[in-house]
Amino acid sequence: MELGEKIVAELKNNELFKEVELAKPGFINFFLSDVALQKTVATILDQKGDFGRGAKKNFKYNLELVSANPTGYLHIGHARNGVIGDSVGRIFKFNGYDVEVEYYTNDAGNQINVLACTMYYNYLKALGKEVEAPEEMYGGDIYGEVVMNFVNKYGEKFVGHTMSNNKISDPEVHEIFREESIQYFMVEIKKQLTDLGVNIEYFSSEKSMYDNHEIEKTLAEYEKLGKSYEKDGAL
Repeated sequence: MELGEKIVAELKNNELFKEVELAKPGFINFFLSDVALQKTVATILDQKGDFGRGAKKNFKYNLELVSANPTGYLHIGHARNGVIGDSVGRIFKFNGYDVEVEYYTNDAGNQINVLACTMYYNYLKALGKEVEAPEEMYGGDIYGEVVMNFVNKYGEKFVGHTMSNNKISDPEVHEIFREESIQYFMVEIKKQLTDLGVNIEYFSSEKSMYDNHEIEKTLAEYEKLGKSYEKDGAL
């Protein structure tokens, strides 16, 4: 309590406090003065939207948000991730940090091959064809609209192919169903993010990183700088 009394005595000399009191077992209660409130309000009115903004800092952050597979629409979990991440990015920017917000599009994995086969299966079904379901496929009614895009655009042009090991037998047809399905869902995902007020500055593609050998180049650069090592057969 003795230390508390000293602190209270010091605070009472400050015009920012209207009243300061010591309470057992050692709490200090203080009440802001009208002067303090007036000064704060005046500062807010003067600085407007910049009130509380941090000074610019020499730190750059990459903030990855959502990055859902482009195999369907965003669900509530993706939305939560996006809203929380977007809020974190805005707070960091407001505090003076250089932040770039990125959506990493997972368009190179086997899940995209499954998507292509799912679309091809539903495409054939929409045309009234008898078709055996592929080993793996996505279920649900969400693929109806994009499948009709294929039907309206190509008609029966791609009828007659089979599916095995998550691949359509004709590589060119597989690539068409793969790429156009990704494009469709990425457009829809971007619309959903916009409706949520989530601002993504960069949309990067996993596939393009492989196609442009960016991963190999990055690993080579780390090795050149002596910033990587091998252990247990792994880099």
